[in-house]
Amino acid sequence: MKKVLGAVLAAVVGVCGRATPASAQEDPYAQARNLFEKGMADYKAGISWQQAREPDPAIRARNLEQAAKRFQTACPTLRESFRLDQRAEVLFNVARCEDAAGRVTTAAAVYDDYLALYHRLSVNEQDENEKKRETEAVSRREALEREMPRVVFKLPDTVPPGLRVTRRLDAPGAAGVPVEVAVGIPLPIDPGKHFVATEAPDRPRWETSFQVDPIRDPRQQREPKIIKLELAPPDPVRATRFSRPIEPVPNLLPPLDPGISAHRVAAYVTGGIGIVGLLTGAVTGAITWGQKGVVTANCQGLNTDQQICNATGQSAANTAKTLGVVSTATFIVGGVCLATGIILYVTEPTPSKLGAAPSRFSVGFNAAPDGAGAVTKWTW
Repeated sequence: MKKVLGAVLAAVVGVCGRATPASAQEDPYAQARNLFEKGMADYKAGISWQQAREPDPAIRARNLEQAAKRFQTACPTLRESFRLDQRAEVLFNVARCEDAAGRVTTAAAVYDDYLALYHRLSVNEQDENEKKRETEAVSRREALEREMPRVVFKLPDTVPPGLRVTRRLDAPGAAGVPVEVAVGIPLPIDPGKHFVATEAPDRPRWETSFQVDPIRDPRQQREPKIIKLELAPPDPVRATRFSRPIEPVPNLLPPLDPGISAHRVAAYVTGGIGIVGLLTGAVTGAITWGQKGVVTANCQGLNTDQQICNATGQSAANTAKTLGVVSTATFIVGGVCLATGIILYVTEPTPSKLGAAPSRFSVGFNAAPDGAGAVTKWTW
């Protein structure tokens, strides 16, 4: 039993012992320190190859090639170290590495990031070594301003909406991810071979390459390089499939059901007023006729203007007189309106209706200074 327990304890201790180095390796700060040391070793080796003085041009070219290979691994390694542990010293050396590799515009941007980080450090963190780095960064950043090449991207006069212009640097150790760029203004750019592309909806991607030479003498002014961009022709398949919907064309044909016309409405309204007028005249006339018996029973005298009436007879006589005038007027107005409504109804033109046959009978009126007349028309 004791032997079994001892074997189990030994196995546990062995596993724990082997797990300890793995845990230490997974520590991001330990990884950052290891990457920083490796990146600095490659950077210093690249500087040594770069600064080696050789009179032979062939040997000098091989030295520069060796230096470039060192920088290819040094700069990404230092960037990864800074990602894991964002120390100002690491970022400063990333800028130095990019500068030594000849990517002066990228180096200027990293120097700017370092200076911004330096001003966020506490007083204790801004020690003597960090102050020396800050002084060197400011001096080198000012010098790089005169060493950065510049280009201007120019588009055609007419461009489609939604156009994007992207650029990427084709160089070992450089970020190959396309970045969107502005057009029409001078832009700082790293020396080397670049690719620029235009992308627009319903069009294929158009891409071209161009070479940017380093500035050998910063004291000489150099005009920005003009890069003329083009657009790929529209893809007929995509343009047809994904084009905007066709707007509806206004309907020029008569409606299938035109509905009631204003002419018909006027006929109905006028005829209705006429019918109401005739009914009003009939009712008031009947009331007037009914008052005649009351007047006869309560008034004496043959002449209506000289009759002598009591109060009941006088009231009936006044009512009959008033309603008689109303009955006459409403009869006249009602008759005229009813006749007008009938005329409007009869003379209404047949509305244009898709598939309907034209009217065969029509009635019209003609008026002239010497008279007026009605005109009827029958077609067959």
